[in-house]
Amino acid sequence: MLLQHIASLEKDSTLSGETEEQDPTVYLWLHYFVSQHFYFKRDFERSLQYIEAAIEHTPTVVDLYVLKAKIYKRAGNTAKASSLYDEARKLDLADRYLNALSSRYKLRNNQTEDAEATMALFSKDSGEDKGLNVHDMQCMWYEVECGQAFIRKGLLRQALKNFNYIEKHFD
Repeated sequence: MLLQHIASLEKDSTLSGETEEQDPTVYLWLHYFVSQHFYFKRDFERSLQYIEAAIEHTPTVVDLYVLKAKIYKRAGNTAKASSLYDEARKLDLADRYLNALSSRYKLRNNQTEDAEATMALFSKDSGEDKGLNVHDMQCMWYEVECGQAFIRKGLLRQALKNFNYIEKHFD
């Protein structure tokens, strides 16, 4: 039924069985919904096909890039997911959640310096040292992800330093 609606919208801008012309956003969100459907069915190729069509239709909607990143992440391509989360972040520079997602996936790709620079956009300390204050904000996910990235890079001293920040929170 959903695929019939898409075909009908592409043909004459109406939903199948109706005569009233639809708003262009119906086409966009129908593609988004169908992409999610195939994502949950783990048919990533078809899911990507529909999310690409939605992005081509309206390339400024942040949610489309987030879904596309999720698809790539679940398909096992975390490098592509990281770049898509960063693209989404750049579409809305005031969104802390997107900033955190972008940082998390940079860390999962062992891009520790880039992740720190991204986190610094929202978590710079106003004190004298001007360092990252994620430790004071108790962003334990950051310390865990950063520590794991350092382990993958073979930098055990830095990994231990990050894991020790977590221990300090529980003292």
